[in-house]
Amino acid sequence: MKKILVVDDEPINVELLKRLLSEKYDVETAANGKEAFTKVKDISPDLILLDVIMPEIDGYEVCRQLKSDQKTMNIPIVMVTCLTDREDRIKSIEAGADDFLGKPIDFIELNARVKSLLRIKQYLEDLEESKNRYIKLYDFAPVGYFSFTRDGLIREVNLTGGVLLGLARQELMKCEFRSFVTPEDINLWDRHISNALNNSDKQSCELTLKRVDGSTLFVRMNSIRMETGNGTPEILSAITDITQRKLIENSLKESEDRYRQLVDFATFGIVIHSDHKIVYVNRAAIKMLGATKPEDLIGKPVLEIVPPEYHDLVRERIHKQEIGEIAPLMEEKFVKLDGTIIDVELLSIPFIYKGKQAMYGVFQDISDRKKAQEEIKKSLQEKEILLREIHHRVKNNMQIISSLLNLQSGYVEEEKYCNMLKECQTRILSMSLIHENLYQSGDFTRIELNDYIRDLVNNLFQSYATSESKIKINTNIETVSLGIDSAMPCGLIINELVSNSLKHAFPDGANGEINIAFLQKDENMFELIVSDNGIGIREDLDLQKIESMGLFLVKMLVEDQLEGEISLDRSKGTKFTIRFKRGN
Repeated sequence: MKKILVVDDEPINVELLKRLLSEKYDVETAANGKEAFTKVKDISPDLILLDVIMPEIDGYEVCRQLKSDQKTMNIPIVMVTCLTDREDRIKSIEAGADDFLGKPIDFIELNARVKSLLRIKQYLEDLEESKNRYIKLYDFAPVGYFSFTRDGLIREVNLTGGVLLGLARQELMKCEFRSFVTPEDINLWDRHISNALNNSDKQSCELTLKRVDGSTLFVRMNSIRMETGNGTPEILSAITDITQRKLIENSLKESEDRYRQLVDFATFGIVIHSDHKIVYVNRAAIKMLGATKPEDLIGKPVLEIVPPEYHDLVRERIHKQEIGEIAPLMEEKFVKLDGTIIDVELLSIPFIYKGKQAMYGVFQDISDRKKAQEEIKKSLQEKEILLREIHHRVKNNMQIISSLLNLQSGYVEEEKYCNMLKECQTRILSMSLIHENLYQSGDFTRIELNDYIRDLVNNLFQSYATSESKIKINTNIETVSLGIDSAMPCGLIINELVSNSLKHAFPDGANGEINIAFLQKDENMFELIVSDNGIGIREDLDLQKIESMGLFLVKMLVEDQLEGEISLDRSKGTKFTIRFKRGN
């Protein structure tokens, strides 16, 4: 509800006006000029009905002071008085009153004038708000707004324009904008101003400016001519900072130039084809395909550089790639212009080239590499045959030695020496089995332990004429393969420990069990366990002072060959545990 302040020293008049207006408005009253100033400050009325004749401060003075104050000057004031002379009206207007109302008051006239003045005040407030909004939009817009005289002097500029040039807006007034334009763009600026003055259409250009601090600014300027009230043309310009865009464009151009040089001078061939025709080749591709210049290849069907027998395969691959399937690095054959076939390694990727679907192919000539691979393959095959033959001959030679030892034992009468020859035979046999496995395997560097240990134990049982019905062998061999440098000592260790159990653990034909376990404890650690439930090894045996040839050999193989450690457990028969790392 609008607020109206009634200022009158006559209570009857105040009461009358309050009664007439309070139905539509919020009415406040003041009995004199001094009280009126206080009420205006407290309630900020939308309109004041002010009596002229009042004690101490008359209505003219109250009106004059309110209208001279920036905060209250826009409040409509209606002078209400019984003075109706022409001079009194003029005096009211000179004091700043917005209207004049004589006593006695006509209610209809009072209501009409109040409504009219309040409506005008609302219009003024709306206009002021619109003006303030425009000023804020104008000043804080992200674009610099300038108005220039026909000579290029700055007449008006917003805050953003001042920030762009590095000066306060007041310092820019009447400055010559030309002074901010870089020398190389002066002619462009002069043409822009001339075109804007002589044409009604919007004029645009891009300029390089120098700010006050010396830094460079790239801008886009849109200008249009405007006629002023006095007939003198002005130029209105909107200036946008495009420095970031320019820097990005320059960076992209430099990047494109570098990329083009990298592609053109790359050591591998690059071919781009679209619609199944070659549209680009780099220098390496030109050379590899036997051409002398790009025109020898550009425009040709891509299948012309592919042997006929590969055409269907290439068509199918191109189709798959065009619908989004990624092809892996592959080996292919290309045809040079002179008809020579070359082997290439090719990677092709679908992409957009000049707005069209295309294929980006990167390849290198691997003809020499393929030839070398064939030679290496042939050489490896020859070496495999040679290695197989070597292992076969070593195995045969060891079997010959074993046979000689067996033959020799027939001429030895003392059991002690016969046993020594038999032990030598079993050791040779364990090594011979290694070479036999290598000979039969496709890998000449590693031994599968499961089969090897099974064969080794079976041969030991046969050698010592031991019945499997009396002595049971239990194995727990994980699927592990070892290099020959580890497998050989492991075989000899198993040979010695199992032989020892067969000879000593079960006297007088006693029944029992021998357990062999080979476990991989972690990625690098292995554990070999050989145990029996026989009578147990003698208590006075010290692993650090071994006199037995077999156990001495075991200790030497563990510590010197495998670089591992060995432990002995006598709690339940005899149990040897050997731990060593991979690669030893």
